[in-house]
Amino acid sequence: MARRSRSPPGTARSASLPGLARPPSVRPRPEEHEKFLQYAFNLDELARAGRLYRIKLANNPDDAQAKASLEAMVRMASTAASLAARTDPAEMARRRRKVLAVSAMLFFVIPIAALLVNILLRSR
Repeated sequence: MARRSRSPPGTARSASLPGLARPPSVRPRPEEHEKFLQYAFNLDELARAGRLYRIKLANNPDDAQAKASLEAMVRMASTAASLAARTDPAEMARRRRKVLAVSAMLFFVIPIAALLVNILLRSR
């Protein structure tokens, strides 16, 4: 049976998420880092992207672009978490009831009122 060689952490290609196998490589343009972070954000994989940037910084602590991208990733993750925390189920239920009440007014009460006014005006 053949043995499979293990690659170092952060360098293996992911079968399901090939774009997150590793952050942009040697001297990439800042747009590549931004594209990588946006890709990770869209796939809800910011934790994996952060881990890869930490591995990259452990190997090369002077990489200013990786530091900046890691900070941007942390800001994106904290913003997404704070927005998710703001969605209170009780508040959502209150909003849903308001929307239902307004919808009921528009679709039931107003047409019935218009019908009654029409009947009253014709009876004269």
